[in-house]
Amino acid sequence: MEDSRRQNRLDSSKSFTGDETEEETETSGDRTVDPTNNGWSGFRKGGNRFVTVRSSGSIAPNSAVVRARFGDANAVQLFFKEEDDLIGIKPVDTYDDNDDRLYKISEDGGSISINTHAFMKAWDIEHEETVRYRPQWDDEMQMLIVDIGEEGTVVETATNADD
Repeated sequence: MEDSRRQNRLDSSKSFTGDETEEETETSGDRTVDPTNNGWSGFRKGGNRFVTVRSSGSIAPNSAVVRARFGDANAVQLFFKEEDDLIGIKPVDTYDDNDDRLYKISEDGGSISINTHAFMKAWDIEHEETVRYRPQWDDEMQMLIVDIGEEGTVVETATNADD
């Protein structure tokens, strides 16, 4: 896939947090440079937002993502845009066991995960390693967008170490 096409698609996505100001001229992850602060850089506490796609077939948004976008959701609906390698994760307030479009959010000790094994298998999405990605928020679709075609950060886990 052409890098320019991917960048154009991501550029068209809305800001993840929605709390940036027009005065911020440069961002790098969680750091911001505000021209009104004479070149001093700021840091957003809890701003290191990422989604981990595990080799086991589950997806785990970190607590910063959950706080910023999931609210009281206890389920998600998943989407896949195959031509762009994008996974969409749409928070849903109420889990219904009879709705086979919904995936329940599991919480364990303050972190959450979503068992997406069936979804990954249906779309033939394979992750041999656990990989961390920076998601984008799509205001129009009201969902997180995870670009699994981009190079994420491989996370060393017990499962990866055994491979």
